[in-house]
Amino acid sequence: MPAAPNRVRPDEVNREGMNGWSREKDNRMRELATKREAGTLLDTEELEYNLLHSENEKFIEAGLQFQRGEGIKTNESIIVLVGYAVGLGNMWRFPYLVGKFGGLSFIVAYAICLIFVAHPVYLLELAYGQTMRKSTVYVYREINPRWIGVGYTCVFALFLVQTYYSVLLSYCSVYLVNSFVVPLPWSREALGPYVPVNVTPAQYYWEISVLGKDHTGPAESLGEVQWFLVSGLLVSYGIIGASVYKGIAVSAKVTYFTVGLPVILICLLCIRSFFLEGAGTGLVFFIGRFDAVAFANPVMWAEACSQTLFTLLFLPGTSITLASYMRSKEDIYRINLIVIAINTAFSLVAGLTVFSIIGYVATQRCNSGDYLDYPGCTSDLVESLAKANGPGLAFVALAEGISTFGASSGFFSFVLFLMCYCLGLDTAFAGVETLVTYFEDYYLSDGKGKPGSSLGRRGLLAVVVTALFMTGLLFCTSGGFSLLDIVDHYVTTYTMLIVCSLECYMFAWDVTWEVLATNVQLATTGLLHINNGRGRELPRFIRHCLVWVAPCVCTLLLGTLFIMDCLEPYSQSDQDAYDTGFQVAGWSLMVATILIIPVTYFLQKHRQETAEAENEMAPRLLMDDVVVSSDCERSPYTPPPEVRTPASDPPIPTGKTAELRKQLEALGAEELQISEAALESTIGSQSE
Repeated sequence: MPAAPNRVRPDEVNREGMNGWSREKDNRMRELATKREAGTLLDTEELEYNLLHSENEKFIEAGLQFQRGEGIKTNESIIVLVGYAVGLGNMWRFPYLVGKFGGLSFIVAYAICLIFVAHPVYLLELAYGQTMRKSTVYVYREINPRWIGVGYTCVFALFLVQTYYSVLLSYCSVYLVNSFVVPLPWSREALGPYVPVNVTPAQYYWEISVLGKDHTGPAESLGEVQWFLVSGLLVSYGIIGASVYKGIAVSAKVTYFTVGLPVILICLLCIRSFFLEGAGTGLVFFIGRFDAVAFANPVMWAEACSQTLFTLLFLPGTSITLASYMRSKEDIYRINLIVIAINTAFSLVAGLTVFSIIGYVATQRCNSGDYLDYPGCTSDLVESLAKANGPGLAFVALAEGISTFGASSGFFSFVLFLMCYCLGLDTAFAGVETLVTYFEDYYLSDGKGKPGSSLGRRGLLAVVVTALFMTGLLFCTSGGFSLLDIVDHYVTTYTMLIVCSLECYMFAWDVTWEVLATNVQLATTGLLHINNGRGRELPRFIRHCLVWVAPCVCTLLLGTLFIMDCLEPYSQSDQDAYDTGFQVAGWSLMVATILIIPVTYFLQKHRQETAEAENEMAPRLLMDDVVVSSDCERSPYTPPPEVRTPASDPPIPTGKTAELRKQLEALGAEELQISEAALESTIGSQSE
């Protein structure tokens, strides 16, 4: 991992590097590159190619520096990373896992996995991004070209995940808008006569009215498009595009609102839920149980580890891109701890809120006469409701509880789903920003234009958002939620585990602990509040976690998950397995995502071997092969065996070579390996 590049002001970068490149120069360089590969490049054209190549490298570096600028402020870095980490999973997946695996025992397992697995991997990604100031693909390529396929896998997986994650915002928007309806459309007052036996009004509204299915349970096909979900998706992408339009500096300021508001709302909802009847029963289930036997359950450890990685990284590589906008003098270790602390605290507060409401819902059901009120009825119902995995916990259990709040039900419904919507927006901001940055870096590295121009960021953002919206229409169908859950399991989970494992191997083989520790210390050297200005010294246990603990845990978790999916088709919670078509789609997308890594590796290796072979076969003009006479006439040159020379050389102006040499030396390029005598004789012969 090389040291961070020297910083210059954006206006200086623009003047020195970015304005020096043009479309004509780009076309000329490509033309010369083609002739160079064919072995027909003249001596003076070789000079011109070297000049253009050096100038193009300066243009690319200047563009990347201009794009990143001076780096966003410390508070903005923290708020962007917190917004990406704290998402919908904190609100419904963490409480579900706590309820499934013994309450407090799962929280202890979660803390252990957070310290020894997620925390070191997250720190490693932040260090990569801050030091190299590039997006994930180019960070991996700079570490070693063989890892570039891992970056492409992250890009493809992030695109797929972003398409369905934004549809969750559409679900939230449906409930958010209907919070103004009296009575709430999912309440017993509104749906009582139409709800079948053994189905709650909230569950009926979620599956029939929102998802558009004609029955409860897993969908058998995609079905028809639900146009109100499409409208919500369109509005969501409009908000995302407007926030990301001006870059991360502006979206960071928007995130102040979309992060701060959910914190206020969850505190308000938590305080209200504590005073509900039966809230104590739910809280006892959350933190009052400690099942020591659960620590012997490998599935609990697997889920705890995956949740820590999900909640911080969501998908590996995104934190690298976000950290590339940090200042070079930034204490990433401190930022890492702050983000982890806020993320964990939000998960715990969300768990307290969710289980208080679940305890209230269980008490209401046992007292309503719909359930046989026996000793332990409330506790059994709390356990049953807590196992409603994923969005079902928010859109069914919590929605049902809030619908019985009386006159304030509409207000607290608005609070709940506005909070969920803002949490989803934060993560969506970071996801779209990361995708745009991927293509921006490629756009620059390919020499196609300047960052920030109308053809650059605005055009790329429009293309990315349009592609995400069009692909997201698949998830706006009746069976879209089933497809969403399948893609989340097969693409998100497998990609996260594989890439996290490879990141640790990458660190052990190509980066090493000394480089990581040195870069972190250099980034904090001079900050007087850190070790008297001598820089941050990373704890040694992070090295052992990155080299041994994290890769072993991720690899074992990956193997366990793969075996379980092979033995039994994936299903959500206690429901029946998904239809064969959904299973095939999930496995196909997973295989396609993972195959990018080996395919790119072998293509990269083949390209490198081909280039080395061509270099060995290319003709070389040696000093001993040229004899210069006193009258500057060139003696016949006999090429080496099996090497063909151009049939004829076009005349070249005498002053052209001197001008190119002068420019090349000014750029600091390598010295030309040809004698002055041979060069002058070449020009003289062709002029005659």
